Order: sequence, then structure tokens, then C-alpha cells
Amino acid sequence: MARKTTLPLKSGVPGTAGRAAFALCHRLRSKAMYMDVEYDPSVPGGVPGDGYFWCTHTMNCLGPDGRVADRDRCTEGSGRSCFERAY
Repeated sequence: MARKTTLPLKSGVPGTAGRAAFALCHRLRSKAMYMDVEYDPSVPGGVPGDGYFWCTHTMNCLGPDGRVADRDRCTEGSGRSCFERAY
């Protein structure tokens, strides 16, 4: 019998309404976060924007731990010591 898993938290990224996504660090930013658009499945990756991210703690593409800041690495459960939950 398959083990039941719980869905991860919503990310707050535009276009992810109604879809499960891991909770992102509240310091992570991208151009897509400032766009008010609906999810478009024809957009590569599923979300708008150019795919570049920055951390508001360091104000560049690296987090305070010296690792790259992006949607895949700045999530809850990623093991990053600098992760900050939005709530």
C-alpha cells in the first residue's frame, strides 16, 4: 500500500494558485513576483519572468550562506541555514 503524503505549502509565486509548491524563503525575489498575471501552461517552467532571482538579505544572486538563490534552492526543507519562513 502506498504511503499517503501531505501536500507542501503554497509558494505565493504568481501563477501557482491551486497548485502545490514548496514554501519559498520570504527573502527570495524575482521579476515574476512583481507581475500580476495568471498561470499560463505554455510558459516554460510554468511561471512568468526571466528565471533570475536575488536575495533581499544580500541584494545579489547569492544568499547569506554563499549559495545561489533561486526557486529550487530557497525552499523549506532545503537545509539552508538562512531560510526564513514568511509567516
